[in-house]
Amino acid sequence: MIHTRTVGVIIPYYQRQRGILLRAVESVRAQALDTDTAVKIIIVDDSSPVSAEADLATLVLPAFATLRILHQDNAGPGAARNRGLEHAAALGCDFVSFLDSDDRWAPCHLARALEALSDDGDFFFDDHIRTQYGAASYMEHDRRLARWIERGVISLDSLDRLTVRPADVLQPFLRDCLAQTSTIVLRSETMGTLRFDTDLRSLGEDLLFMLQAATRARSVRLSDEVGTDCGEGVNIYHSALSWNHPDAPMRFAMSLLLWTRVEQSVALNARDREFVRSQISGFRRGFAYILARNWLKTRRVHRRSIELLRAKLGWRPASLITGLAGVVVRRLAGRQAFPEH
Repeated sequence: MIHTRTVGVIIPYYQRQRGILLRAVESVRAQALDTDTAVKIIIVDDSSPVSAEADLATLVLPAFATLRILHQDNAGPGAARNRGLEHAAALGCDFVSFLDSDDRWAPCHLARALEALSDDGDFFFDDHIRTQYGAASYMEHDRRLARWIERGVISLDSLDRLTVRPADVLQPFLRDCLAQTSTIVLRSETMGTLRFDTDLRSLGEDLLFMLQAATRARSVRLSDEVGTDCGEGVNIYHSALSWNHPDAPMRFAMSLLLWTRVEQSVALNARDREFVRSQISGFRRGFAYILARNWLKTRRVHRRSIELLRAKLGWRPASLITGLAGVVVRRLAGRQAFPEH
């Protein structure tokens, strides 16, 4: 059978529990696709404690799909996705998609994406669910999608598809992170050599990648249908959300590095640049506060976070005093001292 279009499905893999990867790949196997579509599943085993081969021992693939497992020394999800992107390029995939190994797709996810990208669409994403959201999906929670539609940032195009207005394409990503990595499908030709920033190993590499991809796209389209069920396997970011987590300072350090990279590498208009700079200032204050809080509670200095920011941003100890002073001033004025996530 001759396939006229090929979709690469890139799955970075690092899990400690058996069965998680198999569920993810089974959801790819269950995709309802036209006969002219081929799927290339690319699993990058990032030195997972449970090997990909062991987890997929019982897998039977449909005729439209092939599977390749690549192995690498542990380097984080961004590096694993980059390895997958290189392999997808070598295979000549027309489109690339991402699926975290603890997530699962709804059967119509890829078909919905390919229909939305059928003409000049280059970037697609749909809605998703996660246990933490409760009964509402991500786009429903806090009326995320409705707010952007009311503002005119997202609207129906002539074919009744939800499309992000080009002039405001970064707004829903910057302010609401409306897409998640497992929900996006991209046109390979348009994205070219775009890759994930591997310095952002535990936070933000996906957001930065999506911002860069959105600015390359001729058109960004979305669906309010749920396409992904996000699981709860190994997740470095969500595991450190607690203020008392020993790696909480690293979360703030990574957030500061992320927003600095956004300012440095994404084409921003004046409004978006102002927002990004406010995030940078806020996470500078937040890092100083959490670093001091961590020391007061444990009498330990979180050296890894300090070394990261010193190497990447030239952070100096004097910044701690400046940041803490900023926290005090804003709290006395009754303002939010810094972003928490």
